[in-house]
Amino acid sequence: HGLYAVRDISALGLALLAPCDAFVDGEHFRLDLFVDGEPYIEGLLAHVVRRCDAGLVACSFDGPNRAQEEHLDKLVLEVQKRQIAERKAAEQRNEESKETTRDIGADERS
Repeated sequence: HGLYAVRDISALGLALLAPCDAFVDGEHFRLDLFVDGEPYIEGLLAHVVRRCDAGLVACSFDGPNRAQEEHLDKLVLEVQKRQIAERKAAEQRNEESKETTRDIGADERS
């Protein structure tokens, strides 16, 4: 099929950024997941659950073996940690921006 970016991943499946016509609903396939250009999980069996107009293809994993499942759990945990850190950083930037705006407003009134 080709190389596609992963938009979202869980222990049960993933969403690929792919043209909707690249896959067929219900299609079964084998995939390899790469992290930083290196193979991380190879030979995962999956099938297409849904194709969306927005270029997303939702897939469900079909019985990963124990090693694949352990790697998926680690990968999902790392993705969640990264998302939490990004969300906290954005919230902190937002708070700092609000404080700067308040300080500027106070200086202008003096």
